[in-house]
Amino acid sequence: MISLIALVWCLALYFPLNLPLGGSAFLPCAPGLLLALLHLPRRPNLGLVGFVVLLALLFVLVDCIFAVSFLTAFERRLLSGGQLPYTLFNCMVIGFCRPYSVEERNRLVRVLAAFLIGMTVVATLEPFTPIGRVSDAFRQVAYPTELLYDATERDISIAGRIRPKAFCSEPSQAAWALFCIGTVIFGMTRDRRTRIIVMVTVLVSAVAFSSPSNVIGSLVLLACYLIQAGTVSLRTIVVRSIAIVVLGIPMYLVANSVFGNRFELFTLLEDDSIFVRVIQPFSMAWEALLHDPLFGVGFGGIEEIWNKIEMVEGGDYVARLNMVAGAAVLTVPLFAGVAGCFAFAVFLRFLTYQFGKGTRMTFLLITLFVMCQKASIVNTMAWYVMAGWLVGRGSQEFAGNRQPATAPGGSAGGVNRPSLRTADAA
Repeated sequence: MISLIALVWCLALYFPLNLPLGGSAFLPCAPGLLLALLHLPRRPNLGLVGFVVLLALLFVLVDCIFAVSFLTAFERRLLSGGQLPYTLFNCMVIGFCRPYSVEERNRLVRVLAAFLIGMTVVATLEPFTPIGRVSDAFRQVAYPTELLYDATERDISIAGRIRPKAFCSEPSQAAWALFCIGTVIFGMTRDRRTRIIVMVTVLVSAVAFSSPSNVIGSLVLLACYLIQAGTVSLRTIVVRSIAIVVLGIPMYLVANSVFGNRFELFTLLEDDSIFVRVIQPFSMAWEALLHDPLFGVGFGGIEEIWNKIEMVEGGDYVARLNMVAGAAVLTVPLFAGVAGCFAFAVFLRFLTYQFGKGTRMTFLLITLFVMCQKASIVNTMAWYVMAGWLVGRGSQEFAGNRQPATAPGGSAGGVNRPSLRTADAA
């Protein structure tokens, strides 16, 4: 069973394909539902899962009813917001189930790491081998035509070459998926060699896909590694920040030579991808709070402020903004206003209340970064990354299995683990 779970983890993180249900309805990340069903035999705390899902559903209903609306139908709001309880159900079933034993985690890590390295190799070889044709043939079948990325001129403009897609709809999806897999591995092991391999692989993937976000992601993983190793203090953070500023110029020159004009300062505002990911989400969130401070534009209500959203000239992402609204963390104030921001903060505190200092800092750092990616809070892959960390490290506390640590083999899961505070201290 654990081998099947490992394979579905790879599918859910790398191929989060939606299942059409007819009309405009669809099932987000269908492999995520399968992953949740595979975790049901691991005795998740269904009472706690139900409580979280019920609160999410109530919040969606309140948001849909009371958000100021002039253009958006209630049915559309409900269809959009309803993805949140569904996604939380999947992820909380995973996160609140019996935690993986040491043996199970090791097997999961081996499979995930093999997939991570394998797909990075595929991406590296794709431009020079027939893998590219196989990848394109798969993409034509797996993804809707409007989601397929095929922008040769843009690739040559920003990267100097045609970027690989590695069986995903676009290069950025593949790069992001590999980072997600790497972060889940981080949540399941503290083995030094494994973590170093993950960081190096994520960095290699950044070069293969010409993905600046994976460069930053590898630095985030390095920060997690140093924090949990107990080698980072406030003083070292300050000193290293100064060092980064001092080394900023050569770092910029290296980045510019590797990623082409994506790092040219004068072109940042002209790149529609960077504009949609970095600049426009802040504008959208601000306009939503001006529209309705308490609930924003409401779920599915971007058209409420459509005429006020700044757009990059000729931006080819405009038609897809309703599906992918911007940075996931900024869609909290966008769709749910101040009320949503408060609820999100309380939920994060709930998830980390048993964490020791090191685990809490790394969990929140990862959560912040993965929610800065272009997605929506209702179905972002960040929820699955968080679930991976919970079941790998801390779900025992939430499942109500607060048992003292014993030798391996003493529990149904193979291991009774101490609390996270004890683990951090060790």
